[in-house]
Amino acid sequence: MSMEQTLHEIAKFHFILSEGRKGNHLLFNPETIRDAFTKNPEDLKKMFQEKLDEINNALNHTFQLSTFEEKRNYISSLPAEIQHAMIFGYFQLLEGSEDQEKIIH
Repeated sequence: MSMEQTLHEIAKFHFILSEGRKGNHLLFNPETIRDAFTKNPEDLKKMFQEKLDEINNALNHTFQLSTFEEKRNYISSLPAEIQHAMIFGYFQLLEGSEDQEKIIH
């Protein structure tokens, strides 16, 4: 990936987070978000920590995809456990704290 492409993907990532703070979650289906947050927050945190390599691989793959729709479709094709761990990490970024005790969305 060229430096220009990398900077473009970073800008997209910032846009995704900006939209997420407004409640527009571009990478995840609402049903999957709801399903993830039916899980125990401590279990989600543990899953996130255990699946970090797979999450990073998935995120790196999304950088190769052009549109948000392609990114969302790819993420939705991943195993539910990886999606739930990604959602946990995403909301931790939105909220600015990895150690928040309870997450309600």
